[in-house]
Amino acid sequence: MGYLNNTVKMEKTNYGFFIKRNSRFIIVAPHAAGNDTLTKEMTCKIAEYLNGSAVVNEKYRKPTKSVSQKNTIEEREDFNRLPKWNSKKEQYLWTDKTPAMKDFYEMIKSLIKDVKLNVNKSAVVVYIHGMKNKRNIGIDIGIGARYDNGKLKGTGENSEQHPDSGKNKGMITASTEKIEKLKSKIEEQLISDLNLKVVIGKFFPGWSRRNGTQFRSGTQCDAIQLEISNKLRKSEKIDYTSKIISKSLKEVYFK
Repeated sequence: MGYLNNTVKMEKTNYGFFIKRNSRFIIVAPHAAGNDTLTKEMTCKIAEYLNGSAVVNEKYRKPTKSVSQKNTIEEREDFNRLPKWNSKKEQYLWTDKTPAMKDFYEMIKSLIKDVKLNVNKSAVVVYIHGMKNKRNIGIDIGIGARYDNGKLKGTGENSEQHPDSGKNKGMITASTEKIEKLKSKIEEQLISDLNLKVVIGKFFPGWSRRNGTQFRSGTQCDAIQLEISNKLRKSEKIDYTSKIISKSLKEVYFK
């Protein structure tokens, strides 16, 4: 991977790899094994620009109806769908998931703790996903919320309830004020260059309790899901998109 700093060590794992750096940012690719193309490359780019850590699943694909999947049955797992939550014990029931997926999230948890200990700030965990092109929308930001009458609302767990949230029970996983700033900063550049908008939770709100961003929700970190359109994930756009995202994250979270 020529885009990585040679002084940074990439640690191989049973799900792919992780890279540890020294800022408050942790960039995560749950579907880099093939479902969300080029998200591994984008995750590593963004992490490098932010001097942040990266956690990448490049082995397990989420199950699909496609018969062209190269992975074996044992290597199929949706790393963005958390296991069932035991409300009495207040823990996830990992027995219905592959051990590699638990290791994936344990690494994220460990890096969050390291940020608090070594950087003395709360972590910012950014999950990188790919979505199909949606007309003039470039990125959909998921934090467990969606606009209703001009206000971001979630499931009612830690916010006013959005009428579309149904039986979902996930929490809002990041500061809504910061996310609205992040939206504006990314969108300003994308509209200027490509006439693409940024939305918050329009297609992928991330308010299911089993969405990856809900892992350790409400505890010592902001968790953000970025659904990035195919237009912005073309190989020739990886560096462009990564720079805009990392620059915007810096401006919002370093001030």
